[in-house]
Amino acid sequence: MVLSNKQMAELGLTLFVGVLAFIVTWPYITPLVFAGIIAYFSHPVFDRLNKKLNSSTISALLICGFFAGIIIYLFNNGITFTLNEIWEIYSVVSSKASSLSSNTQGIIQFFANNSIVYLSNLAARLPYFVLSGVIFFLSLFYFLKDGRRIVHWAEDALPIPARKKMQVLTNIQQNVDAFVYVTLLIGLIQAIVAGFGFYMFGIGYPLMAAFAAGTLSFLPVIGPYALYLTASLIIFAAGDTMTAIGLALYGVIIGSILDYTLRPFLLSKRTKLHPLIIFVGIFGGISIMGLIGIIIGPIILSIANAFFKDLALFEK
Repeated sequence: MVLSNKQMAELGLTLFVGVLAFIVTWPYITPLVFAGIIAYFSHPVFDRLNKKLNSSTISALLICGFFAGIIIYLFNNGITFTLNEIWEIYSVVSSKASSLSSNTQGIIQFFANNSIVYLSNLAARLPYFVLSGVIFFLSLFYFLKDGRRIVHWAEDALPIPARKKMQVLTNIQQNVDAFVYVTLLIGLIQAIVAGFGFYMFGIGYPLMAAFAAGTLSFLPVIGPYALYLTASLIIFAAGDTMTAIGLALYGVIIGSILDYTLRPFLLSKRTKLHPLIIFVGIFGGISIMGLIGIIIGPIILSIANAFFKDLALFEK
């Protein structure tokens, strides 16, 4: 189909405005996408509340308040737990400092210095995190309250034929469903693996380790590795070298199998895409977009796959 000059001008202007909108929203794409995902899966609860309360505003505020309470609880307890563990590590290392070799002291000093730098960088980005939190809850509120109208607007706004439009929307829905399902499943498996590992190595706190590993599994790249490596360093500083090495290898090997083999395989099954497409989408998305790339990367490639199946883009 040949486009007229007017259609070409409209298409060019649409692309130009779309690029500008993308640039403006890009710094906060992560809270926006996560708010959209949570709103998508919270919508059945929102509908029930809305029927009982007959107020979409109050229903959306109640759901936002529920998630805010969970985040505050986890954040508060996480800080308390982290401070207690840091003090315990300091006490153990201080009591054994005289008996540690110079190499061991150098390793501990290296990680201590890097930890201080990392925490300083996090503190410097605190205003960004606060603003991201505000954007997340505002987006969640309006996605819940006006979600159906937003979806209908997106369906009408897509300048593509109806069949292509359905393919794109179906691919997005399949990827979001698959992401949540696989993430929860991998998190559960990581929790079981961590709990068993801590019990097997006689470290203690298997339930706490399971909870920490399951929670950390939601963070790509970082994942449960942070738990295993931190615990291994503490055990190493306490003088139990073999247990420290064993736990580190156990966590890194099994965690890598779950994250880099099982996760793409399960996602490919759920989305009906080749595992290589999912694998490239996940890690390509992470490298370019950061955390949110684990969702957006496979979605982009799945949409491209839907388009390339039939290049007649402007057919009726």
